[in-house]
Amino acid sequence: MNPANSTTTLHVRRFIPAPRARVFAAFVKPADLTKWLGPGPCECLRVNADPRVGGSFDVRMKMFDGSEGEIHGEYLEVRAPERLVFTWRWEKTTHCLPGTSQVSVDFVEVDRGTDVQLTHERLATPSERDNHTHGWTGSIDKLVRLCAPEAVEPEPPTMVPGEFCWNELLTSDVSAAGKFYTQLFGWTTTPFQGPVPYTIFRLGEKGVGGMMPLQQPGSTPTWLNYVLVADCDAAVARAKELGATVCMPPKAIPTIGRIAVLKDPLGADFGIHQPEGES
Repeated sequence: MNPANSTTTLHVRRFIPAPRARVFAAFVKPADLTKWLGPGPCECLRVNADPRVGGSFDVRMKMFDGSEGEIHGEYLEVRAPERLVFTWRWEKTTHCLPGTSQVSVDFVEVDRGTDVQLTHERLATPSERDNHTHGWTGSIDKLVRLCAPEAVEPEPPTMVPGEFCWNELLTSDVSAAGKFYTQLFGWTTTPFQGPVPYTIFRLGEKGVGGMMPLQQPGSTPTWLNYVLVADCDAAVARAKELGATVCMPPKAIPTIGRIAVLKDPLGADFGIHQPEGES
């Protein structure tokens, strides 16, 4: 295991307006863990847990791209409802590096709720730290909804077909472009597992755009804007009737939906996106 240091250690802190006994229980009860563990579209499929010192746990996760992986660990400290320490090891997945890391969670009782203070240390690389920061932050968003549903703000209005819904940078140098935009706008980057190497730009926890290598050598780096549609295939067919050129035909991306890239009759590129589950 790597020694703990600032490049491989993450800290997540969150106030949850619920009794700390309830929040602690959500970290050790399988029925609760399956409801909140995993950010965004990731899903916890199965949990077995024996929450006592020397006891173990195993978790089956559905990843961003639809593949599955496992997390195994051992409980090193269990002091309900104050503190929980356990090891953390990914198996049967290519999305996370092998090796055992350690998670410590303090549940501090405060006025009107619980201050959750989570430290995940001894991760393999700074990139693994960033990936797990995103994972824990997104998971704890779900934990709040589980423990204190009345405190969750309403979801913002859903976008409708015809609105611009995503921004994507195609670049010849992902590392240099990432450095430029993170320094310029204060964005952070999170790798996304898909058919090609992909990076999500985030402002706080909100995804504001994506970045991927140019697919055609020698082409010019550019930003591509996507428009939401109800039916990707029908939109492509209509665009062709109106004189557009299809640069990339409709393509299914796991957990994302169907996308296509077009060139309008005057030569401007744009993308269209039909979210997964909509038809």
